[in-house]
Amino acid sequence: WRNPEVRSAFDDILRFWLDRGADGFRIDVAHSLLKDSDLRDNPQISEIPPGADPMKAFLSYEHVHDMDQDDTPEIFRRWNEIAAEYDALLLGEIALDDFERVRRYSDGGDALHRVRIAPSRSRRIRSGRACLPGARTRPAPS
Repeated sequence: WRNPEVRSAFDDILRFWLDRGADGFRIDVAHSLLKDSDLRDNPQISEIPPGADPMKAFLSYEHVHDMDQDDTPEIFRRWNEIAAEYDALLLGEIALDDFERVRRYSDGGDALHRVRIAPSRSRRIRSGRACLPGARTRPAPS
């Protein structure tokens, strides 16, 4: 995503689908689109036991170099300009604990139009262990 040719090619992909009538796009794990520009490894914070499931292995690292890079919202600002030409929606799924960081992806309406908090984070919001300032919580549909 840091390569201008990749960004340009993806602009073409967005337009391809929008020209064919797509109303918008859902971006899964939107906060993880960009990686560290120096491709540094994430620091390991706990040992990975033999036979650990993938989530246990994932949680054994502090994800500072592969998630929520400061310039990630810039990509969505670029996509927003394209989506605006078609009156299309950009919905991003975000899984971050720091809701001030989440807000960067949609505040001002010039990046993602809507943000869906990933289910694991939604449970934390409802339980009161995390809070998005100004947000109201409600039970998830069953």
